Amino acid sequence: MPDKELVSITLTLLIFDPFGFLVCLLKTLAPITGFENDMRTERQAEGVVRTKEYGRQFGAPSKLMDTKKQEIYPRRMTGALLVN
Repeated sequence: MPDKELVSITLTLLIFDPFGFLVCLLKTLAPITGFENDMRTERQAEGVVRTKEYGRQFGAPSKLMDTKKQEIYPRRMTGALLVN
């Protein structure tokens, strides 16, 4: 029985076919983009912590003044509906 040699035609087809080349390229770049995404998430979380340490608020400023909030809160607790 002669020695048999294993030949992969799949790899050859993937490299020389334009679509196959794109698939190989994307499979190679996917772990790199995942790593970059993790790094960005960590930097963003660090920035949020630092911003909170400075005492800055996130989001849009409140449309109601504190005096108006103190006026509205007891009325809402009694079940009153507030309409503009």
